[in-house]
Amino acid sequence: MPLQRYQQIRWLARIWSLPGLAFFALVLADGLSRGNLPDAPERLGFAVFPVGAALGMALGWWRPRGGGALTLASLSGYCTWQLWIDGRLPGGPWCLVFGAPGALFLIAWWLEARRSCGAPELAGA
Repeated sequence: MPLQRYQQIRWLARIWSLPGLAFFALVLADGLSRGNLPDAPERLGFAVFPVGAALGMALGWWRPRGGGALTLASLSGYCTWQLWIDGRLPGGPWCLVFGAPGALFLIAWWLEARRSCGAPELAGA
């Protein structure tokens, strides 16, 4: 039996989250091994990204709505913190790259919720 659309998207989010989780683990391990602990202002930024985003991605494996929301909220919090600290948003595509699994988890949850309440399939599904 082929996977439903929401299942395909959830698996895509899970697979996409793995490199992000591995990267976050490496950043944490490197910082701890060198004794590079963040100072007081950096702790808030570190709490939302990568810690909050990693927790959201991990939670998304079992609870796609909560995990997706936590991932996106963490990245939004990080962008807000960066703007407050440096007066600019983070550069590069990294917020989009690390935020994509969170968005995919939310899309999968939404499609599954539509399906469970008897809503018709979306066009092309």
